[in-house]
Amino acid sequence: MNLKQILSCCLLAMLAAAPVDAGFILHPLGTLGGSYSHAYGINDSGQVVGYSSTTGDIASHAFLYDGASMLDLNDLINSSLGITLNSARGITSSGQIIAQGTGGAYLLTPEAASVPEPTSLAIFGVLGLLAYGNRRRRAAAQSQRCEV
Repeated sequence: MNLKQILSCCLLAMLAAAPVDAGFILHPLGTLGGSYSHAYGINDSGQVVGYSSTTGDIASHAFLYDGASMLDLNDLINSSLGITLNSARGITSSGQIIAQGTGGAYLLTPEAASVPEPTSLAIFGVLGLLAYGNRRRRAAAQSQRCEV
């Protein structure tokens, strides 16, 4: 056993012996293919960050767990940068993640979701069509008066 496995076993033993409040539920996070993972931070949305061993326990990578699956944060960055994120230490309510990796610490900020077309444009379009229809109706009514 290596040191990480020994520490993981000690942690599991402490958790098993510790009393758990009935209001709390333990959720296994899983791994990125290896034998261990460690959580460092959680936000109000329940997103968890930390590190996990990869397949074969060759390396540790930073992860984001969203309640359903674990995502390797290295899959979200441009590989041509030559950076490997080894551990994520915290996550904000807006989804910003502080991570450690090759060459130092990094702040990962989620890209803004595409903004849908404002409903005001649709409303102006409908109003424009109504105005056009009203104008045609008035013109038709006026032409009928002229014929009489």
